[in-house]
Formats: sequence, C-alpha cells, structure tokens
Amino acid sequence: MRQIALSSTFKEEATVKRIYLPYNTRVMIVAISQRSITMPQPKGRPSVSGRQLRQKQNDRSTMVVVGIILGVVVVLAAGMYAWSLTRPSALHFADVTQGETNHLSSPTDPLPTPYNSNPPTSGWHWGGGVADPGVKTTPISDTITVHNLEHGFVIFHYRSDLDSATVQKLQDLTLSLQQQNPCIITEPRPVDNLDVPIAATSWTYMLKLDSYDESALRSFFASHVGRDNPEKICPVGM
Repeated sequence: MRQIALSSTFKEEATVKRIYLPYNTRVMIVAISQRSITMPQPKGRPSVSGRQLRQKQNDRSTMVVVGIILGVVVVLAAGMYAWSLTRPSALHFADVTQGETNHLSSPTDPLPTPYNSNPPTSGWHWGGGVADPGVKTTPISDTITVHNLEHGFVIFHYRSDLDSATVQKLQDLTLSLQQQNPCIITEPRPVDNLDVPIAATSWTYMLKLDSYDESALRSFFASHVGRDNPEKICPVGM
C-alpha cells in the first residue's frame, strides 16, 4: 500500500487528510475554494440575502405609508389654511380707501347728494366701518351698507311686510351662500323704502324681484360678489 496525501483547502487554512488507496491507483486532485461553496443554512432560518430582501421590502412599505400620511397632512393643512382665509371672522373689513372720496364722518351725516337708486348701490357712505355679514332682523343704515358694497358684498333686501315663510327662505339661502363666500347680508327695509318685495344689490348693480326666485338670487350673488367694487376685500365669486 502506498500512502498518498491529499490536501483540501477550507476557510483559507490548510489541513491534511490522509487516505489509503491501492497501489498504482490514479488519483485526481481537485482544488476546492471556500469562496465557491455555499454553506448550507439551518432549516427555518432565512439566508442573509433573503433577510436583506425582506428588509428592503419592509423599508419600501414603510416609506409608502409615511408618504401617504404626509400627503394627507399637507392636504388637510392646505384646506384649513384656505378656510381660515375666507371664514367671516378672519376677513379684514376695515376701510381701505382706494381712491374713494365719498366718505361721511358719521353714519347719520346728511348726504351731500342723494342716492340715485333705492336701495343704493354706490355713493356717499360712512368710512368708519361696515356691517357684519349674515342675516339681520332690523334695517341697517344705507350709509353703512353702501360701504359693504364698496368692499364687494352682495345684499338681499326685503320689505318688512314680506310673509314669514318667504323671509325664512331668503334667510336660509343667505346662510347657504355664506358657506361659499361670506360677503353677504340679508336685511329688512321699511315698507315705504322698497317698491318691490325683494331686491339684491352689489356695487353699481341691482336686481328687483316681485316674488322669491332662488335661481335668480343665486345667479346674482355668483356674478357680483367681490366683483366690480373699488375696494378688493371680499373673495371673488363662489
């Protein structure tokens, strides 16, 4: 028997295995490199590459969820900011006085020249303030409401003897429109100070109605709120 030594390289350290073969047996020695061997993994335990793949997938899923949450937050923040700019309490109703000279020192001052329409749509007015938006149950002085018109308001006027059911419709419409643009007022006028049941005014425009017409009132509001007035305070349109 001839003793032949075979060397096998593993883990970059040389070890010697001694085996005994019959005499004159030809032996082919194969060099094996540890780097070409994939060591078997215990059952139930993922390989390193598998864990890395799953980790990448988890990272992507986390990024998608975070992106969606951030998107929702941005949309909500933008919506809240837009709402804060248009809600009635946030509007700046102070007088801007952009070249308008027809100002009175008080709401009760006599008019230097009379209004050219009833209700008025422009002309002399008190420069110290405006009426708050919304539904009113008592008349407001024309010297104040004209200032509202100058800022872009639309005002619905109704005769004080109008039946309560129609008044309620007019008030409900006002509250509905106010959700879309806050610059609106509804007010009664004395019977002898309005020659039709209902009238709508904006700066230099008027609509007179013999009966309640929701479609016409909505159209007038959308067409004139925030438009054509010299002091750009109110939002434009609906």
